Amino acid sequence: MACHSERIGLIVATRLEADPIIETLRLHPICRKPFACFAANGLLTIVSGIGKTLAAAATSYLLTAFSCRMIVNFGAAGALQPEAALGTPCIVNRLWEPDRIDLTTMRPPDQPIETTGVVSGLDLKAFHPASLATRDRPTVTQQDRSAILLSDYSGIQLTDMEGAAIYQTAACFQTPCVLLKFISDSSMQPDIVGNIVHLRMNACQTLLQAGLQEYCP
Repeated sequence: MACHSERIGLIVATRLEADPIIETLRLHPICRKPFACFAANGLLTIVSGIGKTLAAAATSYLLTAFSCRMIVNFGAAGALQPEAALGTPCIVNRLWEPDRIDLTTMRPPDQPIETTGVVSGLDLKAFHPASLATRDRPTVTQQDRSAILLSDYSGIQLTDMEGAAIYQTAACFQTPCVLLKFISDSSMQPDIVGNIVHLRMNACQTLLQAGLQEYCP
């Protein structure tokens, strides 16, 4: 059943990505288990952990234990094209799951995402539309990236390990969901952790400038 709270639920995979948001907005911890949650007024941030299972579980917990009018998934995503500019903020407009088969079509799920009208109260003009492949296996090597690029599904630009699971779980709860990513790595710049450390503050500021900070006056 859809929720009519004014609170936004923000889901981030790791503390590495979440810490700038927690520190800048001075969010206070409200629970440690089953997931670390931080809050201030109209924003509730949860650190899910990496992978589709944890992402789906954290989204379910967030929407069952708390009231949220919208889910925002924010975090790092790898670029499939080697020349992609690190740090580019993106809003996902298409999802693909290469490691899961839809038993109706016998093909990996591939779906467009409607973002117009879904986001209320946030200005996301700084985020570039991009397609996202979510899979449980990390996409690290050029061989991994090329396998997705050369698949039957053309036009995929980014890859992560949580986005599709969060989106699908939010849909089960009839809750609007938007996926916001920043490019953290490519085959030419593969140091994911080092790049996130370097890029995360600017990515956080872009997110806050979109209007998220207004929920934590």
